[in-house]
Amino acid sequence: MATARKSSIRRAGRFLRAEDGAVAVDWVVLTAALTGLGIAVTGIVWNGAATSAGNLGTQASATMQALADIGFSGGSGAGADPGADPDAGAPDGATGLLTPTFFLPTKVLTPGWGPEVDTGWINPTDLGVPMPATFEVIGDGNPRAQDRNGQTVTSGNVEWGTILRMDTPACGASHTVQIVLNGGASVGQFTVERPAWPDTWGAPPPGC
Repeated sequence: MATARKSSIRRAGRFLRAEDGAVAVDWVVLTAALTGLGIAVTGIVWNGAATSAGNLGTQASATMQALADIGFSGGSGAGADPGADPDAGAPDGATGLLTPTFFLPTKVLTPGWGPEVDTGWINPTDLGVPMPATFEVIGDGNPRAQDRNGQTVTSGNVEWGTILRMDTPACGASHTVQIVLNGGASVGQFTVERPAWPDTWGAPPPGC
């Protein structure tokens, strides 16, 4: 009887000193903690990714709208704009115009401008065709251009660049002219706007 009691006490002592059960419990606790941490991190990353995706979509939409608003235009050389919208409508009064392939900057005059307007020098590279080239000018205000010989004419040949000229429009009106190169291979458009003469300025000058 005493021997059996001593044996039971020894077994109980060995059980209490054993670490196998404690290690198993530690692993269960650690696994549960890591699983919870993984779930929490997944939630944070998921929410951040969704927010970033929404922001990217908003920014992309705004960028596309901005590009649509400006017509994907871009300039080159001395102000010619070969990327401008070729379907842009001409101002009232412009007749017989072609679809332009590039635009020269619109010029807005002071109310008391003189009798003639010009574009300033247009470089050969801005005209959009190899030089020399044939040209014709059409549109409002008696348009003409400088040819290769320096003469101001309605048609001819150009080699080193040119200048478009026209009569000044009346106050409150505009003129649009085009230079048509090599039979329409390149068409440049130029518009001049002249503001109305204010009544507070007294009698308008000639042409208003």
